[in-house]
Amino acid sequence: MAAMSAKWLKRILGQPKAKADDRRSREDWQLELAKPGLTKEEFCKLCDQALREQFGPASVKQLDSLDEFQITLTSGEPFTAYVENIWRQCRNNKDVRVEQVERFLRVIAGSGKGSSKLPEITSIVPTIKDETYINLSRKSVNEEPGFVHEHLVADLWIVYAIDSADAILTLPTTQFVELKLSLAELKQLAIENLKRMLPPIERHGEGPVYTLTAGSDYVASLLLFEDLWDEQANVVEGEIVAAVPSRGTLLFTGSKSSQAIIQLRQSVQQFTQTSGYLITNTMLRRSPDGWRVFS
Repeated sequence: MAAMSAKWLKRILGQPKAKADDRRSREDWQLELAKPGLTKEEFCKLCDQALREQFGPASVKQLDSLDEFQITLTSGEPFTAYVENIWRQCRNNKDVRVEQVERFLRVIAGSGKGSSKLPEITSIVPTIKDETYINLSRKSVNEEPGFVHEHLVADLWIVYAIDSADAILTLPTTQFVELKLSLAELKQLAIENLKRMLPPIERHGEGPVYTLTAGSDYVASLLLFEDLWDEQANVVEGEIVAAVPSRGTLLFTGSKSSQAIIQLRQSVQQFTQTSGYLITNTMLRRSPDGWRVFS
């Protein structure tokens, strides 16, 4: 009887400690989020911790970029979420970080309750990713990712996403089917949406190599703006040769100057070595039929 009482007492006394440990674990990332001088890397790691505690360690995988997470919910279909937007909104205001991340978690949880609520079509945008990103998102070698994507050129892909104030989520294939759009219609819609959302596009540099800027999240997607490249053709000699070494970097020059090509290639290599959110070092040329690999 004494042995049974001891075991019973141990179980009872142990329960509050387990709950306290769980509560303290949750409070840890909340407290860390609110500390002054938080870096982006620290912020992304804390978001990773919050996601794993919310949805389970096996359901969350951090991708190549610190701010990109692949999450598999009860529906079984993985999707990709980005926390770059959240960081930009709260990096200088420590008092709202916890609220922003908790809202982000609610958005993720809501997206796993089925596809009954379709996204606003005005929020769908195109992002540019590389072959590695697509492969990382496959459940198996022969299975396609659960989000809408199409090949652009070489190792570059268009991945369609849903942009909101709280997060950027990849567009699930199931929701795309319910929207009853063709892939061509989706592409045109997403491009027009992005044109409306972006800040003014600016060209920098005195030549022969130029850069384009338009915020930080979707600069690589400027490859899809045909009218933009019609305008830029007037400032280079020959065909446009462009590269998107990272998500926020787009460089271009003209094909007729061998020195310009060398300079562009060196710039791409430099960005590849020093920048985050890398995409590709592939150089592209703009032909009448669209983008092609430059060699």
